Amino acid sequence: MKTIGLESGGKADSIRTYRQSVCYPEANSKLLFDVTIEPLPIEQLQEYRLLYTCDHFFINGYAPESFIDKLNVSISQAFYPIDLSINRKDGAIWINNSQAIIERWEAKKEEVLRENTGEYLLPYINRMDSVLRDASAMHSAFEENIIFINLFAVPFSIDNQVLHQKTNQLRIPLGQYGERLLFNGKFMLGEEDDGESTLLSFDGRAIRYSITPSGSPQVDNYRTKVSYFISREMKTIDDIYADTYLLSEDGEEEKLFQSIRIHYLRS
Repeated sequence: MKTIGLESGGKADSIRTYRQSVCYPEANSKLLFDVTIEPLPIEQLQEYRLLYTCDHFFINGYAPESFIDKLNVSISQAFYPIDLSINRKDGAIWINNSQAIIERWEAKKEEVLRENTGEYLLPYINRMDSVLRDASAMHSAFEENIIFINLFAVPFSIDNQVLHQKTNQLRIPLGQYGERLLFNGKFMLGEEDDGESTLLSFDGRAIRYSITPSGSPQVDNYRTKVSYFISREMKTIDDIYADTYLLSEDGEEEKLFQSIRIHYLRS
C-alpha cells in the first residue's frame, strides 16, 4: 500500500518530543505540555507501535496552582507511559499495557487518598475508578480524550485510495466536552514551498446535538481545518495545526472554539 511517506523504520525510529498547546478562546484558557513518543518493535506489519508520555504541564503560562489542577496532573502520571498501537489500515488505536496502568492507578489512588482531603476528592476518585475499572472502559476514555494520539494516528492510514475518495472522515476530541466529533470533509495532499515537507490537510464539518440546562434540544455546527507537516527526509510528522470553529446558524460566520498546535521540538 502506498502511503504519504510515513515509515516506522529508518531515521524516524528514535525518541521524539513534541510541545502541544490546546487553547479555548471562549474560556480564555490554554493548556501547554510536552509529549514524548518512543517507537517500539512492531508485532504486525500493519501497525505502528509507540510509547506515549506527557509531562511539564502549564495552564495559562503557569504551573498548576489550584487543588483540582494539581490533582489532575498528579493522577495523570499514573497513566504514563502508555504502550499504544496504531493500525496503519484504518487508524484504529489500541492500548497494550492496560493492566500495568490499572496497577499504577491503584498505587496512585492510595497515595492521593492518604495525602489529600476535601469534598471533591472521593467523587473524583470514584469517577477515575469507573474509567480505569477495566481495559475496555479505559480504552474508550483515552480514545475520546487524548488529542495528540487522535491526530497523530490519522496520516498512517492515508494512502492514494483514501485521497481519491469523494469524502473522508476525521475524529477530533473537543476537550471542553470530553467527547470526539466526527467531521466529514476532504483530505488534500500538497507540498510546502521549501520542498522539505509534505502537507496533508483536512477541511470538514460536524454536527453536535446536546440538551441545554433548561432541557431544550440544541444543535451546533462546527468546522475544522487540520494541517500535517510531514518531513520528507525523516518520514515522520513534524507539526500539526488543528483549528475547530463554531459556526453561526446560517453557516457564514466562524468563531474559533478550539485551537491545537503540536510542534516537534527540534534540537
